[in-house]
Amino acid sequence: FPRHGLMEFFSAAEIDAAMAREVTTSLTDPLSLGVDVARYGANNSVIFPRKGRDARSIARQVFNGLSTVELDAKVFETHTALHSDGIFIDGGGVGGGVIDNVRNMHLFCHEVQFGGRDDVGGDTWGISGEKYKNKRAAMYGACRAWLKGGALPNDPELKRQMLAVRYWVDEKSGSIILEAKEDMVDEDGGGVSPDDIDGLVL
Repeated sequence: FPRHGLMEFFSAAEIDAAMAREVTTSLTDPLSLGVDVARYGANNSVIFPRKGRDARSIARQVFNGLSTVELDAKVFETHTALHSDGIFIDGGGVGGGVIDNVRNMHLFCHEVQFGGRDDVGGDTWGISGEKYKNKRAAMYGACRAWLKGGALPNDPELKRQMLAVRYWVDEKSGSIILEAKEDMVDEDGGGVSPDDIDGLVL
């Protein structure tokens, strides 16, 4: 796809508001762990906890160079410490190995395929009427809607990643298409890898 005509997906003002907003959670709000999997190289593996509208109080964990065996041990430790209600793991690439190992530890986890069809559901997540090319784009759309009432950590790197996410609209289908993660990393030799955002949307 051509890169011309790309637009910023997230609003800087809404990011700033979410980084400044105070929210409260209840005991019944589920606590989820989003796990973005990387192995070696520039990309990081991320475990991003979120409880309801609060993605700030429990710090995300960022790892570089972990093997899949080491990462699934970190997932197990985090789940045991936080008693999470749901674990959502990126199933693409080497992520399948983490999923297999986590399940072998007798933990239930959801496998998420970013390239799969959009089955997120617009009404539930505040994106009714919006069309997305794939599941990754729809998850990002749900996160963008969530920002209007959610709380993010006041973190310049997180903001930098969010502002680097760009999109365009397919003229034929009217679907929103996000710039590929690989293109974001490679762009102009100094790109951004949205590992933290992937962890959050998971």
